[in-house]
Amino acid sequence: MTSSPPVPARAAGAAPGAPVPSSAVLLHAGMPKSGTTAIQRAATARRAELLEHGVNYPGTGHNHSQASTAVAGQRRARPGVAAGSDKHWARLLDEIRGEERRVFLSHEFFAEHPVEVCRRIVTELDREVHVVLTMRNQASLLGSAWQQTLKQGSSASFEEWLRTVLGERAPGQVLPFDLRTDLAGIVSKWASLVGPSRVTVIVLDRAEPERLTESFEDLLDLPRGLLGVDLGGDLANRSLTASEAETLRQMNVSLHSSGHMARKDFRALYRGGGIDRLLAREPGREEASIQAPQWAVDAMVERAKDQVTRLAELGVRVVGDLDVLARPVPSATNGAGVSTTPIPAARAMALGILERALELAARDEERRALELTTVRSAPRRTTRRRPRGSSREQLRTSTRATEDIPLRVLAMATAGRVAARLRRLVRRPDRKKGS
Repeated sequence: MTSSPPVPARAAGAAPGAPVPSSAVLLHAGMPKSGTTAIQRAATARRAELLEHGVNYPGTGHNHSQASTAVAGQRRARPGVAAGSDKHWARLLDEIRGEERRVFLSHEFFAEHPVEVCRRIVTELDREVHVVLTMRNQASLLGSAWQQTLKQGSSASFEEWLRTVLGERAPGQVLPFDLRTDLAGIVSKWASLVGPSRVTVIVLDRAEPERLTESFEDLLDLPRGLLGVDLGGDLANRSLTASEAETLRQMNVSLHSSGHMARKDFRALYRGGGIDRLLAREPGREEASIQAPQWAVDAMVERAKDQVTRLAELGVRVVGDLDVLARPVPSATNGAGVSTTPIPAARAMALGILERALELAARDEERRALELTTVRSAPRRTTRRRPRGSSREQLRTSTRATEDIPLRVLAMATAGRVAARLRRLVRRPDRKKGS
């Protein structure tokens, strides 16, 4: 009778071990759509408490996206957030220079950087760096990854997108999706720079939802429950439903065919208004989630199995069970697409775009007024902006308040306000010139 083999490092429920050293940097490098926003929002909400427990979460924003893009020489931006520049990385280094407490940095773009950029990060942080990566079931990632392309303006259907990212490649062709799902490659990159013992992989599991926050509490030596904030309301970062995703896709199709909207206008009105308002609402129970067809689930499971094998050989610390990454998930029961959009979803999208247009028109009106004025000592009007800390909750409240008002009436009323603003905007320079 042979003895049982030893339990592998990826056994379910494995603990991360001791916290990182008290003067080290814990770099949360990814992965995208794997609990990153939840941890970042929790750290933001508990920034003061973290300092009391010896952890510095630098900056004032909810993550370190600008520093992450700046160090890589990238210039990404999104509505309401300026693109990163060299000063953002330099400012981050200045803030943590001489810091004796643990430093916690987090953004999923860190995972995407080439090895030379990662080496620069480790070198310029100039202290012991530990890297943590959160990972989720790979087949379940398909719907999340596709909806991100819709938010960026893609008009490809789910099936079309799946055929592209899971289909055959031309010789030497590598898609961004390939790089972002090469889990073992990303972990190996960081392990080569800081050492396998300083890399932790946290495998998310729906059966143990508390694993995410508790693992970070252990790594940062925090009391249990400190990062367990309520992520409802303004902190929510939910996925689109199937009908919402199709609504976005159809709007993208229309925008592309019209040819009258510049990309910057699309980002300002659509991503900065319509999508925010859409995600602020609470979907009905009858609204189905996005599910991939069976062939795509099978293909992604096979990819994930290869990743699991490679990850297990790297010698890094693993919290959870790597096999969760390659488990099958429910697939779409038929090939029929979504053909209808719930009225509340359409209402939210339309009002979000109209409200954003009104806000931008007011800003433009103020800018023109400031340019035309000759009285420099006159007090400047301040533009009314949505408070960052409560914008999502305000959107939820206003959405509920308009639930019983017909969409046509709301749209006409808001459009009238926008039109009035625009008329004043056009006439104001004429009046000034004639005065």
